[in-house]
Amino acid sequence: MNRRYQFLVLVSVIVLAFPLVALAVQYDTPTLESYAQGHGKIVIVITAGASGAPAGFRVQWMTRADYEANGSQWYPAPNDYMSEAIFMGQPTLNTWNGELTSFCLEPEAEAAVEIGDLFDETGLSTSVSAVLELKAETQYVFRACANGDGAADDSDWTITTMLFTDYNRNCTSGPLYWRNHRGLWYPTFTMTLGNVTYSKLQLLDILDEQAEGNGLVMLAHQMIAVELNLAHGADPQDVEDALEQAHLLVGNLIIPPVGSNFIQPDDASPLTQVMDDYNQGLIGPGHCPPIATTPATWSAVKALYR
Repeated sequence: MNRRYQFLVLVSVIVLAFPLVALAVQYDTPTLESYAQGHGKIVIVITAGASGAPAGFRVQWMTRADYEANGSQWYPAPNDYMSEAIFMGQPTLNTWNGELTSFCLEPEAEAAVEIGDLFDETGLSTSVSAVLELKAETQYVFRACANGDGAADDSDWTITTMLFTDYNRNCTSGPLYWRNHRGLWYPTFTMTLGNVTYSKLQLLDILDEQAEGNGLVMLAHQMIAVELNLAHGADPQDVEDALEQAHLLVGNLIIPPVGSNFIQPDDASPLTQVMDDYNQGLIGPGHCPPIATTPATWSAVKALYR
């Protein structure tokens, strides 16, 4: 091979390779959901996407009033109106009984963080306003993204999500809602149905299982939703008798797909109907209203590190 040909081959390789190097790689966008609302704080759950958040994640928030005063847009950087916390280390305050050991998340792993209670937390960088308590009885907007590093860029931001301090959860949602909002289960990792205790992953598998005439699966779907509604503050008065009878009926049976037991649909139907009516708001405190969301744009900045 002559030198001129070798040179042309080398140039061709460089030209072909350059666009590959220039391509931007992003981490997958996480999800942001609320777990609990208090007087001065809101507990949110960040769930990493399929690529994880190996460099941690960031959360931004401000009052809905300030957000709308800015044309329903996020500011380009944290300021007196907008707060930010960048989570990328090890928590020591809110570790959920040792379950949360790092804000750097594996694929689809979860982290619950308490916005309004960050002053004594570690492993994060914040804007000055981010360590303050939230205002009571106030609507806030939140968004989050996975932090970029040498391997990939920041993810896109989550949609803008509105949450409330002192938000009244005396309301109910059905099985499909709870199946699609698994972040709201945190830190409830187990649930007992009848006499058998199931993990969170097993419960999600049960919610994914079509009943196909099995009264045990029909019953379990409604029981899971009832238990989650009660755990989030719903008034139990109109469903507690049906739920107690359902636990007795299930007993030692193991629910598909975890097990293979069966109940005749006619035996489960009356209790299933009462719990379904409760979860869908026909009886009891009523169905939960949807939480308003709006599309998000982009930005970021850091300040203090602890």
